[in-house]
Amino acid sequence: MNNKNKKTHNIKNISFDGFYINLFVDEKPYKTDLRKQSLKLANSDFKIKTNYKISPSGYGIHWEDIDEDLSVDGLIKSAEKQFHYKKIIPKKLVFRDKSIKKRSGGNS
Repeated sequence: MNNKNKKTHNIKNISFDGFYINLFVDEKPYKTDLRKQSLKLANSDFKIKTNYKISPSGYGIHWEDIDEDLSVDGLIKSAEKQFHYKKIIPKKLVFRDKSIKKRSGGNS
């Protein structure tokens, strides 16, 4: 089996806030709505939500009480779609005012 295709993650923290799951993965925080991932998990009580096991390489999370598995990559992608922040890239400064011209010579 080729392990290069599997992404491994360093998961430091998982917490729940209502229907949301908060993850701290690879030194970055993520938050996503569980209703978009798993209604079974989203509608579970807090005790079931917090009874999970992370796969040894960090590529998935398993909830044995409800036999549910979610991939960490899927959760990250969902979080990025829901709470995306566009990087602001400055455009080139262009003078559009025709009265601003480079002055040359003796015309005044």
